Amino acid sequence: MQYFMIKNIHNQTLFLDLTFIPIIIEEDIVGIYLIITDNTDKTELKQELMLWENHLNYAQQIAEIGSWEYVFNEDKLICSKNFYNMLGLDYQKYISINKPFKQIHPEDLDISLQYLKKAIYDGENYTHKVRVYHRKTKELKHLKVHAEVFFEEGKPAKIFGIIKDETYQILLKKKLMEQNEGYKSIFDNLTSGIWMREKIGGKFLFASKGLESILEIPLSTLYEDSKAWYNMIQPVHLPELAKGKKKMINGQSFQWIYRINSGSGTTKWLLEEVVPRLDDHGQI
Repeated sequence: MQYFMIKNIHNQTLFLDLTFIPIIIEEDIVGIYLIITDNTDKTELKQELMLWENHLNYAQQIAEIGSWEYVFNEDKLICSKNFYNMLGLDYQKYISINKPFKQIHPEDLDISLQYLKKAIYDGENYTHKVRVYHRKTKELKHLKVHAEVFFEEGKPAKIFGIIKDETYQILLKKKLMEQNEGYKSIFDNLTSGIWMREKIGGKFLFASKGLESILEIPLSTLYEDSKAWYNMIQPVHLPELAKGKKKMINGQSFQWIYRINSGSGTTKWLLEEVVPRLDDHGQI
């Protein structure tokens, strides 16, 4: 059998299989039968499927996800190429479910097995986060797993799942938390007061310990009552504050000197500077 690709009279590409069968009479070849099979539709479908598979793999790489399908009665795990890349495994047509489980962090192994068993025996879908070690680099990865169970004849038969690599986001969040703790430590040891609100006159997101000694009220009062500080300001200074709010709405910093009646009843002069931060839409 020979495979040929030709153009017909309409300039269309055809994919043909040619089978040559010799006609033998008294050991002499006197002719040849030729059987031509048109496999154009099958070949084009195969090429289209390969193209979609490549597109899917590229899309998964960009989105940092991998897909997998587990068939229960065959213990067959069929995975996308990016699934193997994310775990550092060499590509295979299918593998046993035990293979990726060997890379799970020991502290996450039991809960991961429990989710899998509930899916197999009870048909429960699940979503959970798990840490795995990359097979080649030994890097610890943080993955989010989502799985849905498919039934056949009323019984769980297979699972289709997605894994997403959240390592970068988790490490970034951890780094930001460490930085914030560092800043908080610095701010809490300043005699000045540092604060941050979600908006003008809104709830306090952060208030340093310096404010406690300045205002002479517990910080918890500020978090519980966003107007507690405002109510301490002597009325004669409130018109100036109203002007300052207009500046802040336009993204300008505002500095003013004013008096308060502190929590102990003492009159204090304060110097305060407020710096607004605007988003891409010009909103505070």
